Amino acid sequence: MKYITGSSLSFDQAVVRYSVDIDHEYFGSYFVESPVDNQMVGFAVIKNKGKEAEIGYLVLEPHRSMGFATQINMELIGICRKKLRDRRITAQTDIRNKASIRVLQKSGMKKINTSEIGSSTILKFGIDM
Repeated sequence: MKYITGSSLSFDQAVVRYSVDIDHEYFGSYFVESPVDNQMVGFAVIKNKGKEAEIGYLVLEPHRSMGFATQINMELIGICRKKLRDRRITAQTDIRNKASIRVLQKSGMKKINTSEIGSSTILKFGIDM
């Protein structure tokens, strides 16, 4: 994974848009490349949620069902365990997204909460350090 950088947004705009934690270099958005051909396969994020580090990912359509989601999620968990030791790691997904639920479970995360947002049921998963 490579950390997304660029100059199209000011630092202040990036802090607002991406919830960047200015006190820690690991919070923010990443783009993900295939280790085979360096082709972009998706995005990942680590957000500062106080005592929690919330992780998330998106695998682009042509690269789904190839194991990238699990690899990305495991890498994000690894970064958090190594660099953000004092935080619980969390992730959220819609209850209808069976593939993401399997990815989170394969990564060792357990369901810790269910909430309703509009007409959607959101599952929150977590793993303690």
